[in-house]
Amino acid sequence: MASRGFLSCGLLGTFLLISFSLPSFTSSDSSLEVSFAIRSRRVLNTTPGNIVQQYLVPHNLLRAKLGIPALQWSEQLANYANWWANQRKGDCALIHSDTNYGENIFWGSGSNWKPRDAVAAWAAEKQYYNYPKNSCLPNRDCLHYTQIIWRQSLRVGCAKVTCKSGDTFISCNYDPHGLHLSQSPQQGQSSIPYDTQWMPDSGATNHMTFDPSLLDQLAEYPGSDQVVIGNGKGLQITHIGNSSLCTSNTKLKLDDVLVVPGITRNLLSVARLTKDNHCSLEFFPWGYVNKDLRTRTQILKGLIRGNLYPIAAHKSDHVVAYFGTKAPTMIIPLTVICLPAQLHQLCNYSFHLP
Repeated sequence: MASRGFLSCGLLGTFLLISFSLPSFTSSDSSLEVSFAIRSRRVLNTTPGNIVQQYLVPHNLLRAKLGIPALQWSEQLANYANWWANQRKGDCALIHSDTNYGENIFWGSGSNWKPRDAVAAWAAEKQYYNYPKNSCLPNRDCLHYTQIIWRQSLRVGCAKVTCKSGDTFISCNYDPHGLHLSQSPQQGQSSIPYDTQWMPDSGATNHMTFDPSLLDQLAEYPGSDQVVIGNGKGLQITHIGNSSLCTSNTKLKLDDVLVVPGITRNLLSVARLTKDNHCSLEFFPWGYVNKDLRTRTQILKGLIRGNLYPIAAHKSDHVVAYFGTKAPTMIIPLTVICLPAQLHQLCNYSFHLP
């Protein structure tokens, strides 16, 4: 991965995905798994409960939103992930183990990456998953996301190491594995439309989302408050965090965003948006215009759709580079999105089963 040091970006960060085909595996008795099995009989680590929750919570928030049963923690998988992460400690390379488990791996520049950062990076790929067609968008990878929401995957175990370079390597293993897109990740459920847009709401006191992967600095909500909707029903608030709306020349901050799994749209508080960013948001029969109040310059503009004024959650530009190598061919899309101001890479293990 020598190219990583040469990546740069004018926005907050860069996101490098490596997508490639791997051989099929029909049994779990590879030499690496045998080596791990021998080692595991000698020592079995127990992951601290607070670390377990740092992996389980973001995974299961995504699954709960789709009505998919929660993943359970597996110390066997965690020990396997820890064993493999330590194999990569010397080079921090995005290389997969030979395993019949599902496997998502992550590399981050520096040592400050948290488990939720890896899960959020994998989950961010859902914008590239086409629900109706059950496929990834062309030249895009979505298999980290589909592994997370794979209904038949019941157990997960993860581990993190700091490499000799000072960078972070995180590995998560899933059992049973997923990722074979001849089937739906939700295994027979009707497709659930995916919506990453924000809907301006003049009646909302806070920004709200059902999708925690849109947020940075995610934390559990410190209270028992609820969001009261029109029929008087109270909806649970599970987490709170910050997000942003990126444009080509500025960033609108979205502070204190509430995670409310019971809603089906991301709600943008007009009051919080205009106050926190000292801007205006004007609505017209054809659409909306957002302007900076100091300079009166336009920040955002969009069209009305279905009597709503949707605002995109991300503004992304991408460059796709193709590198000719020995088979398999590597396809590396470089995408600029709003992420922490560090470089990270991730990779997933794709099974192609008969």
